[in-house]
Amino acid sequence: MNKILKKNLTTLSEVNPELHKWIKKEKNVDWVQLIKSKNKDNNILVHCGSEIRPAYSMSNPKKEAFRAVKAMQLHKENVSIVIGFGLGYLVHAILSKMEKGHRVIVVEPVGHIIRLALSNFDFAKAIFHRDLIIVAPGEAEISAVIYYISNQFVITNWLVTVDHYTGSKPEIYGKLSSCISNVINQIMCNIGTVAGEAGAKIADNDIVCMPYVIRHRGVAELKGMFKDKPAVLVSTGPSLAKNIHNLMGMEDKVVIIAVGQALRVLLAYDIKPDFICTVDFGEVNMGHFKGLLDSGVPLVTVNRAYAPLLKAWQGPKFIAGTPVPGFEDMATGILTEKGFIPAGGSVAHLCFGLAKLLECNPIIFIGQDLALGETSHIAQADAMGEVKISKDGQLIWEVKDHRCSLHGKKGYSMGPIAQVPGYYGTPALTNLGLLSFLTTFEQMIDDHLTGH
Repeated sequence: MNKILKKNLTTLSEVNPELHKWIKKEKNVDWVQLIKSKNKDNNILVHCGSEIRPAYSMSNPKKEAFRAVKAMQLHKENVSIVIGFGLGYLVHAILSKMEKGHRVIVVEPVGHIIRLALSNFDFAKAIFHRDLIIVAPGEAEISAVIYYISNQFVITNWLVTVDHYTGSKPEIYGKLSSCISNVINQIMCNIGTVAGEAGAKIADNDIVCMPYVIRHRGVAELKGMFKDKPAVLVSTGPSLAKNIHNLMGMEDKVVIIAVGQALRVLLAYDIKPDFICTVDFGEVNMGHFKGLLDSGVPLVTVNRAYAPLLKAWQGPKFIAGTPVPGFEDMATGILTEKGFIPAGGSVAHLCFGLAKLLECNPIIFIGQDLALGETSHIAQADAMGEVKISKDGQLIWEVKDHRCSLHGKKGYSMGPIAQVPGYYGTPALTNLGLLSFLTTFEQMIDDHLTGH
């Protein structure tokens, strides 16, 4: 094993140990032959039936790659997706030319090819800082990573590039292009919906919430408040009904942090949480707290949550600002001093971020179901609904609780079915959105455990 490969794999083992294990155990393939170009740069011959083709220019592969990326818009608000790692020339050129903040996702289902790329260039720094994310081996992993990135950052454009050698192996790489296209199209459709129907509401919340968030305390004040005390994070999945009794009488022993929708359920069991969290920007958020606005439980909220809720809440409020890099000296910069909690696309991610900020240890999850059964939530949750599968394989969610603003409306599509391994051996149903939440949780937990 050469020194560059060893360094890259060591870093990858820290960032993504599962992928590291997979890469190490994958066998070499017989259709790839390592050779030298005329300028002594590494190259590969790709065997395709009776044809043998070099993957790169035989004169100067590195120069060819830099020429290819010259016109790419490698801005910080964009993400590059490269299909085929090859010997890493294209990825190396992108990383060398991109703005800080730009990210590269390379999709490579062949472990042997990944090892060759990691032997040719030192990618350790980019891997460690997650400027470079390697995805293998299949469609589920691709979907999860793209959704994770889209939930974590505001992406203006997705730049999909295909390394030329992949065209010689359509049976290996063909479906990946289609998968990436479908996932990005779904994300862009969701963004279009937000921009058309909800974008204005988020913008309104930014402005209307300002008086409420300025005069209330920020999450920065909570740092280390419950150092080394156990935290239980309560979500409203159906499994909460099986486990909620375990929280009864535990208020003095653990810190209970709950999603807002769990407040009604917990109080019904005479359990008063230490904090509840909210991120929803729309009217549905108000239904979670109907009749509970004077419960006195501290509310932890992002600054752009549903404005009427922030106005009406009668208990303590702790504000988590939304960072807007480059605008610290403008109006939104006022929120910087409030503090920030890393979160993904779910309020449950905010709960985890809060537990981390409080320096709780250990952190325990309850009711955090990311698979789907016959119902979406525990029965007492106001957004509880039936989950059905349509004839065309779409998951449909129909809310049954009259307290929810979505009640009485035709079922909502939750997208196509995705499957994940179940705890008891059989596949469990979910959708791409919840699958991305799982990926975000795994990444946040890994960052927490490794001190990133």
